[in-house]
Amino acid sequence: MPKTDTADQDIRWDLSSIYSGIDDPRIDLDLAEFTRRAETFCASYKGMLADRLGPAIAYYAELEMLGGKIMVFLFLQQSLDVTNERVKAKVADARKTMSQVQGEYLTFFELELVALDDAVLEPWYARDEVARKHRPWIEQQRVFKPHLLSEPVEAALTKRSPFGPSAWDEFFDECEADLRFEHAGETKNLTEMLDILTTSKDSAERAEVQRAMDEQAARELTVGRASPDAWPEALARMDEARAAVRRKKHLTLIKAETAGAAGAADVVEAGEKVTLVRRALAELSERDREALLLWDAGFNYAEIARQTGLAQGAIGTTLARARKKLVEAFEGQQGQQRQEAQ
Repeated sequence: MPKTDTADQDIRWDLSSIYSGIDDPRIDLDLAEFTRRAETFCASYKGMLADRLGPAIAYYAELEMLGGKIMVFLFLQQSLDVTNERVKAKVADARKTMSQVQGEYLTFFELELVALDDAVLEPWYARDEVARKHRPWIEQQRVFKPHLLSEPVEAALTKRSPFGPSAWDEFFDECEADLRFEHAGETKNLTEMLDILTTSKDSAERAEVQRAMDEQAARELTVGRASPDAWPEALARMDEARAAVRRKKHLTLIKAETAGAAGAADVVEAGEKVTLVRRALAELSERDREALLLWDAGFNYAEIARQTGLAQGAIGTTLARARKKLVEAFEGQQGQQRQEAQ
């Protein structure tokens, strides 16, 4: 199949108007500025949205633009090469910093915003241009009011967000970027192979491409570049790692127990369970809740101790108590739900 010239081979993003590169000291300066502004925002507007809604929205918009500037630049840098360790480290550090800052200083804003009554909002829409301009956004935020919990719970969830499903997405992207395939005497990446698979009119070529992709992807994603003699040991290590993850990973209460494609009723039931778990988490003490969420995110005892300030020897007892209380609170929420349904 002849190679197609798409005229984009020499196109490169010019990001110098944002930062000069991944080592640009302005990135760290802007992260520090984001932290400082977030602290100021919290001190200036927390508990006062009813009286200062317009200025609060304007300040928050500027804050979001600064955070977006940092993360968009890093995202584009990572898009160029998802396996670049320096870029990955920078992205991870930035996400950690921003999630901590957002959890600590910005969580209140959404909660207080959705709690405002129409009697408070309508006068703001009438007299303030900023509030009026952002009315669609405010109304969209209010849709989620029934699903929001107390500030401590929402803050804890925000702080642990870098360790959620997005981490697995990034891992998949890295694996995908490493894939290489031999086809027609050339080494191709996954995107090039998929292009042939979807555009070639030659059924034999498509079959050959599919076979090469299946075989190479299976080798790369299971045992990497190990020789066949090393595969049994590599697979054993992977099984051991998966077992460790299963022992350590997510709370039993929020594990999806599905044997196939879930129907609409299963999806609704799963959503209701998640809501009940979030409500149950809100009933725990702040210390128990934070320790449990950190454990659920994959932190070990030493890391949980550093994050919470607890003695490492007390983490096991704290987690056992927290899990017991969570189960009791969850069962109480279930009982209350059943009573309300009767």
